[in-house]
Amino acid sequence: MTHHSRQLALRLLWLGLWLLLLLGLTMYWFAHTSAQVGGKSNFTPAGRLAQLVSMGEVLQQAMSSEASHLMDSTQTLNCTSREMSILRIRMMFKLRLNEAQVNEVISRIGANTQAPRACATWVANLSVLAEALSVASTSGSSTGLAKALGEAVTERVSWTTHPPCLYFMKDKGLGLAYGNPLKCMQDKDSFALQEHPVAAGIRNAANWSKQLMVNINESALRNIPQQELVLTLDNLTQNTLDTWGKCLSHMKCSREVPIPALKHVSVVVLDADSGDILATLCWSGPCEKHKELGNLSALLIETPPASTIKMLHSMVLAQSGQIDKLMLQRQIKTSGQNGPMKHNEWWEKSAICDGKSGECTHIPQVKVLAQKFNLGVDCKLSDLQCGRQGLVAESEVPKISGFVGKIKISNTSGKPNAMMDWAAYDQIRQHKKIAPNSKIYLNTLLAVQSVIGAGDTRTSALGIANMASQISRIASGKALIAPTLIKPLNGAIKGEAPTRAEQDAAVTVLGGMRKVVEPAEPGWAGAGTLSGAFERNFKSSCTGDCGIWAKTGTVGIADKGFAGATLVAAVIDMSQLYRWKYKEDPSFQARKLAIGVVVHPQSPENSFNIASEIAMQLAADLSVKRALQ
Repeated sequence: MTHHSRQLALRLLWLGLWLLLLLGLTMYWFAHTSAQVGGKSNFTPAGRLAQLVSMGEVLQQAMSSEASHLMDSTQTLNCTSREMSILRIRMMFKLRLNEAQVNEVISRIGANTQAPRACATWVANLSVLAEALSVASTSGSSTGLAKALGEAVTERVSWTTHPPCLYFMKDKGLGLAYGNPLKCMQDKDSFALQEHPVAAGIRNAANWSKQLMVNINESALRNIPQQELVLTLDNLTQNTLDTWGKCLSHMKCSREVPIPALKHVSVVVLDADSGDILATLCWSGPCEKHKELGNLSALLIETPPASTIKMLHSMVLAQSGQIDKLMLQRQIKTSGQNGPMKHNEWWEKSAICDGKSGECTHIPQVKVLAQKFNLGVDCKLSDLQCGRQGLVAESEVPKISGFVGKIKISNTSGKPNAMMDWAAYDQIRQHKKIAPNSKIYLNTLLAVQSVIGAGDTRTSALGIANMASQISRIASGKALIAPTLIKPLNGAIKGEAPTRAEQDAAVTVLGGMRKVVEPAEPGWAGAGTLSGAFERNFKSSCTGDCGIWAKTGTVGIADKGFAGATLVAAVIDMSQLYRWKYKEDPSFQARKLAIGVVVHPQSPENSFNIASEIAMQLAADLSVKRALQ
């Protein structure tokens, strides 16, 4: 070895020793500056956490109904007009408040002497604050806010963490969204070794899930006991909705029934038997606020349920034994109409037990069923998590959740309600009498609003698809199962089996939902509210077992935020629909689907239910037209 070679080797040796020393010092620093949780290193920025806890307490106080001794009416936030507009919009969206509530909360924050003055500080941190408040509201602990914020800003820096394997489904085999490839891909037979086209919606969902798993905090990771998970999205179904998204963006689709100009569309497709979320579509409007979620935003976009909430009330009425079954089915069919533009007020009267003696038990029973269907009931303003459902099977991970719905239905603790009779309430409704400040009037008002899907009741495309799916499952004697986006790769999810009375009621309600797609019948004025869209898309009336059961809804034009929005919840038995159309069994995998469609038109005054057209076109795309692909 030459002199120069020895010098080079010696310098490389010293360089290696210095690098080892630097690595050792770095490991020593992490060990002494990071909190140790469960044997895994976690880094928490103490300064930012202290600021967030202080801001969270101020915000929590501002959202409560009690005034604070720290309030100073001369204090205000330092905001430019643009900053204030952004803050208001984000509060309405993140905290789920209306405009008046937002103005009140901002005023209280400004008057609190402990609140940071800089508006930009509130804008920058509102997302993490809202999420922490949501988690803390369900913990019931005085330290819940600080703990939630601590977990939100803590980063995992351990080299020994073993995250779960998260897969996604292709047409053939599985793909790996997140996890150690050497560990997760040991069973090569279950993987698609060749490239297969994957729907853009699934790729985006897989990437979002990967980012979520990378940044998930330690406690949330412990709440996922399974080590092998799979995204439930179905490639072919998601690809169909992806195509619809392109169609809506360019308005150049070859559709037999043209779709008018729209502001927003959200669609969620479930497997009605398993509860799996198979596909989602979120187009325009409020979807822009959830860009990081892509089409998964449809799981969170809220809307009044309008008449789709009658599915819930119908189940209670069918179990009561006091309603004629055929009458109930016909009222579901035309949604309380006797012919064009003639509202018969049957639903409102049924909700308040009009004409019946004694206390009305309908509303307490609706509350019980709503909770079984995972809806939030009589939510407090501060409970931001109310109405949301975790979408990781058998786990509680707040960041992976969907909005199923919430219903404001009473001002009591669930006891049977005393109601006004309809004639007296109607006088107030038509402004012929002044509304009294009484508990009985408020009970009646809330009951009426709940059955027509108005007031503070909210749902989503996920929520109405879930309602239709649960009713279908109950009618088949199957257990109630919450909708799921991520589930164990192997193993079944268990649920509570329905009672015989619930099953009989669901069969009755499904009979009414079938009438929704059927033409007019002798002895009843009016065709089903979805029958026209069905006939236009399938070139024939639904007679016999056509494989579709549905409920429609339209938000009244008096609603400032959602005027003219249309909704459809439908159960589609693809096999039965295909046999009805072609008189033979399908050659493809035919599932039973539950679909929720929400559409906001550009103009609130439309001559037809646009969601009905989109729902039936989707039904055709996923069933009878699938054989042509």
